[in-house]
Amino acid sequence: MSAGALEGKVVLVTGGSRGLGREMAIGFAAAGAAGITITAVSASDEHQAEIEAELNETLGAIEQAGGKGIALIGNVADEADCQRVVAGTIEAFGALHVLVNNAGMAGRYAHGGDGDLKLYELDPKGLREMIETNVLGPYLMGWAASRPMLEAGWGRIIN
Repeated sequence: MSAGALEGKVVLVTGGSRGLGREMAIGFAAAGAAGITITAVSASDEHQAEIEAELNETLGAIEQAGGKGIALIGNVADEADCQRVVAGTIEAFGALHVLVNNAGMAGRYAHGGDGDLKLYELDPKGLREMIETNVLGPYLMGWAASRPMLEAGWGRIIN
């Protein structure tokens, strides 16, 4: 994206504390986004303090790229969290124009990460967490973000 391509646009990136979400958030800042919200939540095998540290480090990188950002703890599989994150973005920046549904969980939550997927070894709780995040999460975030985007007359949802 070229510098200034997103001038005046406000972006929300789920799963923005690490990996592709982090890199996209930094890229949106470099492209001139007016505000960037990044979200994350600790999974069953993580601690919130670790996630908060990652979010804060990413905020620093956003600022280094010339952007303004906020970090919110939010679970995309929780309807109330989705609504709260969208409302927090609008409160901080006055609008929401782009939602990037990046948050996701991989197989380690369902089978402990050893790469061998034997049905009898799958953890039902981990599999449920993964499905709720990867399937229900994008819907719930889109549901929460679509009305403010429609009211603003412009918006994009990227899955």
